[in-house]
Amino acid sequence: MVAVKPDPQRWLDAQIQNAISNKSRLHSIFFDPENDFARVWKYHICKTLQTTGLTGPLLLLIQSFLEERSFIVRIGNHLLSIHSQDNGISQGSPLSGKLFMLAINDVVSTTPSMIKTILFADDLSIHLETRNSKRAQRLLQETTNLLCSWLCRYGFRISPSKTQMVIFSGHRTQTKLPLILVRGIPIPLLESVKFLVLRFQSNHSWILHIKIIKAKCYRAINILKSTPLQTLQSKNPPPLVSITHQVHPRLRLPHLRSCPSLPTQFIRPSPKHGSSSRHGRISNQSGNQPLC
Repeated sequence: MVAVKPDPQRWLDAQIQNAISNKSRLHSIFFDPENDFARVWKYHICKTLQTTGLTGPLLLLIQSFLEERSFIVRIGNHLLSIHSQDNGISQGSPLSGKLFMLAINDVVSTTPSMIKTILFADDLSIHLETRNSKRAQRLLQETTNLLCSWLCRYGFRISPSKTQMVIFSGHRTQTKLPLILVRGIPIPLLESVKFLVLRFQSNHSWILHIKIIKAKCYRAINILKSTPLQTLQSKNPPPLVSITHQVHPRLRLPHLRSCPSLPTQFIRPSPKHGSSSRHGRISNQSGNQPLC
């Protein structure tokens, strides 16, 4: 069944768990478009808006937002002539993201029924659960060709060097690895892949992801290590030190919250007794449950 998942990370985690429970394999390909915002076909956006029933002044307003675009190149102190921007959407506008998702949303309709698709903004991936490597290679190659053909028709282009493939399985050895091509270039088969903010491993382990989060948290904690303890405990600390001490918990919380099963509270003051860091410590207040 082809659908856009509301929580793609949790959905992918459930699909991997089901494949391992069924002693099967989940073959996943993660595509990465090249310069997606700069390659959007403006006519395709306007045509899609008309198909959905949008007409009148609002459609003319969106057309003027897309068409009245120009750019100029500066080399040193010299400015070249002004050129009109035929394709692409300017990034940074609140309307740009909506128009881009509208332009690429129909790509999921090209995939076969047995292929499961995830589309989250410009992150596109296809998934197939099967034990037969030949069947996986045939279906994934056909789906990849259909996706490349549709994207090329509307101005998009897939980057073969950034496209990745992972086979999620509980088996340590693979009998025969499928070979999938994108524009004649084989897709690299990796042991782990970063999907949105989570690092998924082929054996469905979170050890690598936790190590990456731990390293990021340590880098955030080391911000205050160069600040003397007397300065932090003074009644009138310098403004920069005070701001850094207040912002410090906000530097490590986003990294910890990238795990879907983490509790909401991670940071608590260090106890007065026992050896502990003067900056507080990261703890799991939900008991003996693992972080991820």
